[in-house]
Formats: sequence, C-alpha cells, structure tokens
Amino acid sequence: MQAYRFIFDSRDRAAEQRLDDLGGDPYRLFRCRTIMNCAEVCPKGLEPVRAIEAIRLKIARVSVHQGGLETHPPKSPN
Repeated sequence: MQAYRFIFDSRDRAAEQRLDDLGGDPYRLFRCRTIMNCAEVCPKGLEPVRAIEAIRLKIARVSVHQGGLETHPPKSPN
C-alpha cells in the first residue's frame, strides 16, 4: 500500500525507480494470487489486491482505468 501511494502520486519523482525495485523480484508483486484474503482481514478496510494489480499493470505499461480495474474483458456481441 505504501508503494502504491508513492508510485501513483503525481509529485513523486522516483516512480520509475520504485517500479524497477518492485518488478525485479517475482515474490514481491507476482506472488499475490488476487483471491482477496487480504481485503477480508484488513482492519482498515483497504483492498491491497487492487493496489498490487495497479502496480503490476503499471510495470507492464498497461493503462489503469479511472474508477477501478475491469475484472472481466467486455463480451463481444454475438
């Protein structure tokens, strides 16, 4: 959550360095399986999995939509 706070702060000048630090070790971000256990037990009601997913997308250079991440791709009209 702290990494997310700094990386997505427009005033932060070290975002790229932070992303490099997080992306180098596969056990930091990519160990999370996004099953939301962290959100269930968080005493502050935060959802760390959302922050982890946003950082993953930023490392992959995929744009993050405002208002949250899409959980499923849109269905094609068939």
